[in-house]
Amino acid sequence: SGDLRFPNLAAIDTAELQPALLPMDFSSHSLRALEYALSLMDHIPMKLHLLHVEANLAMDDLRALTHRLHFEEEKRRRLNASLKRLEAALPARYSNQVVCEARMGSVVEQVITYAQSIQCKLIFMGAHTKNVLDRVIFGANSQGVLHQSPCPVWLIPEARPEPHS
Repeated sequence: SGDLRFPNLAAIDTAELQPALLPMDFSSHSLRALEYALSLMDHIPMKLHLLHVEANLAMDDLRALTHRLHFEEEKRRRLNASLKRLEAALPARYSNQVVCEARMGSVVEQVITYAQSIQCKLIFMGAHTKNVLDRVIFGANSQGVLHQSPCPVWLIPEARPEPHS
């Protein structure tokens, strides 16, 4: 699937910052992945893209919208709210190295499409343990991204409690 190369970590000029992607769902494991990716930015010249994917509007949402807002207005409202949450999660000192984006649809599909559009060199994803039933019913977004990604995927595990001595 193309030429896989490790990102150029020697890039100094901001025009050469390596694009990296971090899908954010605001869960504890994605916030941990954000913290990890931001700490790497102090050592690796990269431009981090935060992407939040909103689920498509459900049929009940669409029925309710006929009385309140037009579909496109509701979609825009939800995406704008997601963008504000992404920006609020970001320490100000990284604002010139981070791009925030919100989209609507399937998480795996949107992550892969966005990664391709920015010529992503690395995807960071927070990972957490799920039971077998969760995987069968809901699927694992990290697994889907891992298998379809155009670039390496760096999975950051959830924090484990420290063992007591």
